[in-house]
Amino acid sequence: ALYPDSTAFELVRKLAEKHTLPADYFVIGTGSDHIFMLLAQVFLNPLVNTVISEYTFPTYAIAVHSAGGELRVARAAPNLGHSVDHLLAAIDSSTRIVFVDNPNNPIGSYLTRSEIERLLESLPREATLVLDEAYFDFADAPDYASGLEYMGRFPNLVVTRTFSKAYGLAGFRVGYGVARPSLVDLLK
Repeated sequence: ALYPDSTAFELVRKLAEKHTLPADYFVIGTGSDHIFMLLAQVFLNPLVNTVISEYTFPTYAIAVHSAGGELRVARAAPNLGHSVDHLLAAIDSSTRIVFVDNPNNPIGSYLTRSEIERLLESLPREATLVLDEAYFDFADAPDYASGLEYMGRFPNLVVTRTFSKAYGLAGFRVGYGVARPSLVDLLK
């Protein structure tokens, strides 16, 4: 009998091919939640904080608390989605992670290409933006942009995706993170 491939070599190879990125940019987890937990364990401690929006995916808070980090909640935009202004106002020199689900879960709003660029360009060097793209496959607005478009430009960017939503594979618990190889190595 063969043991399961803990590196998910074939899945990583296919994802790298699909996204035209090197294989060492990918980390596989048991759902996106697993990637959030790994990020929290790597980056957080009681002396640093994470910023999230007021209405967002609740697992971010669970990950932050499990690692002992401080959670800061930025006020929502008028459409109840993310406000780049409020996110940036909540970030300081102790911020290590900014979680943004794009499109937003459960609201359905999204950050536009220019809003993502502004957020990335304004982040302090020591903060990492985690763009949770669980609902990426349902976003078809012309001004929506995937974080993968910025992977080469911003070393403090992580994009997460899952097979649970668009592919209907929630029971399989397969998600992945995309980031610079040095960060992927820390998550593995």
